[in-house]
Amino acid sequence: LYWIKGNADNMNKKVVDLPYSDSLRILAATRLKPAEDEKEYDFASADKETIQKLNNSYRVIYPIAKESPALAVNIYNRSSYSPKVLDELGDVKKQIVSLELNKMPVKDADLKYVSRFENLRVLDLNFTDITGKGLKELASLKHLKNLSVSGTRVNYQDLQEQINDFKSLSTLTVWNTQVKESEVKKLKDLNKRVRLIFGFKDDGNNPIQLPPPLLENRSHIFSTILPVQIKHPINGVEIRYTTDGTDPDSLKSPVFNGETVLKENTDIKAKAFKAGWFSSNIADFHFYKSKYKPDSVILVSSPDPDRMAEGVYTFFDNFVGTTDLPRSTSEKWIGYAKNNMEVIMEFKKPATISSVGLNTLIKPESGVFPPALIEIWGGTSKAGMRLLSTIKPQQATRETKAYITTLEGKFHPQSISFIKVVAKPIKDIPKANPTGKGGKPLTAKEKADLIAKFRAARTKAQAGQDKSKAGQDKSKGNGKKGGAKPAQNKPGQNRPGQQGPRPGMILVDEIFIN
Repeated sequence: LYWIKGNADNMNKKVVDLPYSDSLRILAATRLKPAEDEKEYDFASADKETIQKLNNSYRVIYPIAKESPALAVNIYNRSSYSPKVLDELGDVKKQIVSLELNKMPVKDADLKYVSRFENLRVLDLNFTDITGKGLKELASLKHLKNLSVSGTRVNYQDLQEQINDFKSLSTLTVWNTQVKESEVKKLKDLNKRVRLIFGFKDDGNNPIQLPPPLLENRSHIFSTILPVQIKHPINGVEIRYTTDGTDPDSLKSPVFNGETVLKENTDIKAKAFKAGWFSSNIADFHFYKSKYKPDSVILVSSPDPDRMAEGVYTFFDNFVGTTDLPRSTSEKWIGYAKNNMEVIMEFKKPATISSVGLNTLIKPESGVFPPALIEIWGGTSKAGMRLLSTIKPQQATRETKAYITTLEGKFHPQSISFIKVVAKPIKDIPKANPTGKGGKPLTAKEKADLIAKFRAARTKAQAGQDKSKAGQDKSKGNGKKGGAKPAQNKPGQNRPGQQGPRPGMILVDEIFIN
């Protein structure tokens, strides 16, 4: 996907040079440590209340990383755009390091507002109304490293005259512009430190499958409304989507136009179509509404030591986990197998609440099952909480494929100051249900053969252990030097704090309160 998006030149591109909203960078950020120079900035954080006031239905501002003073800004909703949208960012102009204006009707004159963002590193002007002549406004941005002007009227002459004025520029993306392929080579010769990405061009003779649509929203969780931002890296693609669980098609499904606003939990299926191309695979996006966040959270019971995640902060960090379960202790999911999960949340100002949901992972192949029972308690005082809702999830079998689901307890809306959630792991793991050819139940003979094979394998394994033990006893030499060394854990083997989930474990990453 990324090769198509940016041509083969991207094979040598650094992850830290990508826009902060780029899907590849987001993916890498969950697996790799950020570069040291991306952590340190010589400016203070902006006021949180100021950032909150600037966030609205057409502009999203967020830190690029936890505890970082640097901010990324996404501007969307073309019909709401005006230069004022940029001018209003004056109070956070020092903190903005990434700005996305993709498909906005930005004119050359608007770039004077962008030039005020003195610490800007990444600027996306793809498919805006700018020309090369307006780029001179940006030459003063001494930290600008990544500039994208794809789909604009930028031409070779203007770039030739101005490219050397950008002292820190390392990447310039110019696909679908007036710059010709032959002129790209000239620009590369003119300034060798700048990597020019010319991109993919479709001649219609060799159809290939489109990559799936991408989600630009930083978080899948919202409190009131969420304008959905779905894009595609290839120009001219039509994205169609559904919200009823059916698969999108090229005729009846609505076309995504950037004006979809969510007000409730919603599952979106999106698919890309373009003449001369095979349609993409379906992209599934899940969005969750969580209107309230408690002022304090207490873990009454302790999670399993190897499934602590980030403690109570995990439940309300607005990031949903995946079905992947690395063996590190820093992953997203909090796990309980030995103890019941018990969490108490307090609201200093009573809130009118009607539902509480636990976002849970179900992955029987790793020993992760739905809770046997969930209880939602609530009240105006900690001592006066009463049972509001009980959830008995349908249990998975060992053959169930991994999935993520929200287990929600609903009740009559009421003023609440305290909520307690109790989730109880299952005691007995469902037995496997082996099947024969074609998925049919095993016959009596097949069952007998299976049992015989299992017993033979167990006998063989036991014989190997006995032989190994005898060899170790012999090597000890009755206390003489040179005995066998204790076994060492090899890479990938379990170590303390790196065990896989215990059988029957429940895993939770977010609590949704509405």
